[in-house]
Amino acid sequence: LAGTSALAAPIPISAVTSIAEMQGLKGATAPVVQVLSYYPGLNRGGGLFVWNAASGDAPDGCTVFAPQKQAAGQKGRWIRQLSGALDATMCGAYWDNSHDDAAALTRAFAAASSLRVTLSLPGGTASVCSTVKAARAVIVRGQGMGTNGDSAPSPTVVNGGCMKAGWVFDITTPK
Repeated sequence: LAGTSALAAPIPISAVTSIAEMQGLKGATAPVVQVLSYYPGLNRGGGLFVWNAASGDAPDGCTVFAPQKQAAGQKGRWIRQLSGALDATMCGAYWDNSHDDAAALTRAFAAASSLRVTLSLPGGTASVCSTVKAARAVIVRGQGMGTNGDSAPSPTVVNGGCMKAGWVFDITTPK
């Protein structure tokens, strides 16, 4: 018919429990994936990912992920669809005061700086056992303060009690 346009075929959205499960998929057969959690059962750090067959971007553990079984130099990446702040749990922080979140926080700072977005730290306690390298021009937002017996969400706490030496955050400034 004249004046009508054809509608694009719908794209199915797959749902998986973790980033590792997404990395086991074939991007061509599951081009859009909803990840429920960074780690299975944690219920944090998931999101919507779109397969980009032409991408050769370096995986960053936050917004760009390569398939598990991919030859060196091969293209194709899962790209996180971000519409606001980057949460530290999206970069692998457990935020449970048990696992060391230092490496995940360093990745989160780097990704937030690269994307020019705010870094959000969830309520609860992160355990940091080595120095976190903060990145330039990143606004960091936490949950705020709480009091004993408060019914409000838990405040953000970074616990560096497991550090042997050094600073929790390494913040460098330009000359």
